[in-house]
Amino acid sequence: MEATISQSKRKMWVVINYFALVLLIASFYTADRVGLTAVTISAGIFAILAIIVSFIQAYARTGLWRFVHTKAEKLDEREMMMTYESLRRSYGLFAVVCLVVFLFAELITKEFSGGYRLALMPVIAALIYLAHILPASVIAWTEKEIYRA
Repeated sequence: MEATISQSKRKMWVVINYFALVLLIASFYTADRVGLTAVTISAGIFAILAIIVSFIQAYARTGLWRFVHTKAEKLDEREMMMTYESLRRSYGLFAVVCLVVFLFAELITKEFSGGYRLALMPVIAALIYLAHILPASVIAWTEKEIYRA
């Protein structure tokens, strides 16, 4: 097996992935409010490309995506503990993020938007993606070395 990218580069790609996800959501909502402009379209396309590139670098190239989606019977004891710990941390965080997002959406609708109804589908799609990458992100962030098979 060969060693994959360093921990600092993995962290960088994870941050880029999350930043691009936020940018994509922001471009959807900006386009919804001001219309499809060159800026909103460019931001959306840039965000999608950044998500794809950073996903490949942080999760596909390192094998983390496949690792966290592997059946338990195919993992050794150390790998099972690593995935268990990443799942425990990530889904605890995920629950808080979901609640904050829905609370924020409700506050925006009632208090600040003047009756503008906030469409939650882009956020829900982002949360589904987030649920899948969070366990791999925890491993990418915490493990010193990850080896590619």
